[in-house]
Amino acid sequence: MPDEQMIDVDFGADWGGTVSVVARSTTLHAIAGPAEAYEFLCRRWPGARGTAFAKARRTAMAALCGKSSVDEAKATFIAACVQADCLARTE
Repeated sequence: MPDEQMIDVDFGADWGGTVSVVARSTTLHAIAGPAEAYEFLCRRWPGARGTAFAKARRTAMAALCGKSSVDEAKATFIAACVQADCLARTE
C-alpha cells in the first residue's frame, strides 16, 4: 500500500542502568530500557493507570521510534512507578 509509512523501532535502546520495580506478584523486575519499560507497562503494571502511566507508555514508544530520548522515557517511567508506589531503586 503506497500510503503506509514504515516505523523504524530500536528495541535495543537502553538507558545505561536499570530501574528496579515490584509487580503485583511482588517479583522484582530490572527494567533496562524503553522496550522493557513498555512491556512492563502493558503486561505487568501493578498500579492505577493514570496520567503518569499514560505518559510513560507514550514516551517509551516514542523513544523506541526515535521521537523521544531514552532519558525522557526513563524519567517518565520512574515518575509513573513512584505514583504507583512500585519503584524499588534506580541505578
